[in-house]
Amino acid sequence: MKDKISKAGKEKYTKTQEILKNSHRSERYSKLVELGFEYIEEEDDRIEKQEEDNAKSLNNRQKTLVKYFEGQFCLSLDIIEQFILEIEGEDTNYPLLRKYFKQGGNSILELLKQALVIYPLRESLINAFVFLNEHNNVFSELISAYTNACKKEESISSFEDLVRGFYMNASKHDYDVFLSLREICKKNQQKLEIISKVEEYFQVVYDLKPNFH
Repeated sequence: MKDKISKAGKEKYTKTQEILKNSHRSERYSKLVELGFEYIEEEDDRIEKQEEDNAKSLNNRQKTLVKYFEGQFCLSLDIIEQFILEIEGEDTNYPLLRKYFKQGGNSILELLKQALVIYPLRESLINAFVFLNEHNNVFSELISAYTNACKKEESISSFEDLVRGFYMNASKHDYDVFLSLREICKKNQQKLEIISKVEEYFQVVYDLKPNFH
């Protein structure tokens, strides 16, 4: 009996890890419930949802962005600049942005993609892409954004921050960040050393198995 319970527990653990690693957030909860877990909505989730439901535009900039999100305006340089001002400002309407980012859609994806063409190293834009990917399946576009930023970044300290963020936001999808970065940075010894440094750090923190490249 003990062996049967142990075997069942190991199987459930393995399936749980597969769901957490390979499933998108939008379907993760239902798959865990199917496996026997009970989902209890946290108070913070309820408060956040209520804030988003009640969110309204508070100024002209936000009204412009909402009209773009809802398809009333076409993407333009002005929309991109307005968006950057919103996410980097002191009066950012986070509930409003969360509501539209969670809904997803091509307008937001194109906004981020085009904004990163102009500002490929802008941290606020990459972070916005990360949040979008948490609620929508835009993983390949997120990989492209991080990869392009890592290619273009010349500051070694900033490159290290990028690599850390890249790993934290991509490795859970079984994407080999370090192998990919070694390939695109193979002619830059400084960047290769940073990649190894970050990989060694995560090996210690998360007890990762070393990759043999």
